[in-house]
Parts: sequence; structure tokens; C-alpha cells
Amino acid sequence: MYIINELKQNLKKYSGRTLIPFKSFEGQELERISKLEIEQNEKDFKSFRIKILRDKYAINVLPLYQDYCIGWLYDIIKKKCGNDQHFFQYCKKAFNFNISENEINTYLNFYYLVLDFPIILLSNISFTKINKYLELIRNSVNNDTELKELLKKPFFWY
Repeated sequence: MYIINELKQNLKKYSGRTLIPFKSFEGQELERISKLEIEQNEKDFKSFRIKILRDKYAINVLPLYQDYCIGWLYDIIKKKCGNDQHFFQYCKKAFNFNISENEINTYLNFYYLVLDFPIILLSNISFTKINKYLELIRNSVNNDTELKELLKKPFFWY
């Protein structure tokens, strides 16, 4: 349960803070990528993933944002592929076969967690540690009202 205490302690540091200055990817670029057809635009998905990985400003301001964006990209591709087998094959092909199903699922699970609790991006806990305890975090929200309250705080980026 140390992770839960650490999470609470770190989130309390941001109590009342709902706005953070942050230059995210252009909204138009996110919209463009989300509308692409899966088969004809492999280069676009690949270049967008590279852009996420190289965005130093985003990484320095909000370390977990990079991981969130990668999860977002995988989610978009997964929805377009229709089934898991095609999705994993597509990702392996598009990203030069150097990515495992486990790695893809790790990013997707993190992305879904952030959709439920966006404030977790401010937790100052590593991506690896959050994913290691992801189920514990999700289960603890049901039983720990303080944690639930902290994770439900609004979070806006501009």
C-alpha cells in the first residue's frame, strides 16, 4: 500500500491547482491523425509516434504526457484495426517489429487510467511504477475516499 500513500501525498501537492501551462500537440494534428484510414497512412502514424517520442518540451513539463500520447495513438490505431490480432500485427509492422503486445497493452492501460483520472499525470510517480500497481490503484479508489477525491480533481491543460 506504499504506492497509494505516495500517490496521495504527491497529489496533495497540487491541491487546488487546476491549470498548468503546457504546450501540447496541436489540436488539429490530433484530429487529423484520429481521422486517418489505417491501411493507407502507416507513415503518418509512424511519424506521429516519433514526434511524441521527440517532444522534449512535453517531457520536461509533464513527464507522463509522453506515455499518455503513445497510449492515445495505440488506442486510435486499435479502434481502426477492428480486432486485436490485426492491431498487434499492424503495430509490429508499422513500428519495425520492435514492440511487443505486452508493451502496447501497458501503454493502453495507462492511457485508459489517465482518461479516468487525468490528474494522475501530476503524480510525479514513474510510468513503470504506476503500471506495476495499476490494478491496486483502480481497486483502492473504490475503498479509499481520500484517494478517490484526489484523483477526481479537475485537470485542465492549455
